[in-house]
Amino acid sequence: MDVIINASPFIYLGKIGKIDLLQQLYQRVITTIEVKEEVLVDKYHEYAALKLAFDNWIEIMNLKNKALMNSLKTHIHIGEASVIVLAIETQNILILDDLDARTIVKSMGIKISGTLGVLLDAMYEKIIDPMETKNLVDKLINNTPYRISVKLYQRILNEITRYKDTI
Repeated sequence: MDVIINASPFIYLGKIGKIDLLQQLYQRVITTIEVKEEVLVDKYHEYAALKLAFDNWIEIMNLKNKALMNSLKTHIHIGEASVIVLAIETQNILILDDLDARTIVKSMGIKISGTLGVLLDAMYEKIIDPMETKNLVDKLINNTPYRISVKLYQRILNEITRYKDTI
């Protein structure tokens, strides 16, 4: 499966040392030049790992519908606007965390996931086990600016437990 990915999942997976999950899970990991420019900023601790990934296996794809991107960027960040357009153009799943952008995406009927979805997918594919999945979710919440509601956190824990009980 091919995926389109926005900046924050790259950055958060980099912060928890798991950017490689994307390469292990998906056939092609695709983004836009706008996202690459946002992600490859020296201020991030995970810059070296992200640069290596961009140099070796993350693909950059150009948009056809720049007008739609320009329209969307009046409501959301340019990186988010660009990956939404790319997801529409390629009909691939979009990995995106920003709540405002997710609201727009859902109204367009685009399949969506996020950083937590990547962690769960890695668990389902047995790349990481349920305990490591929980530890990574906790690391994401406790050691980065990533924020989720208590309700969503409980849903994630329930999913990890449910999956663990089936294996």
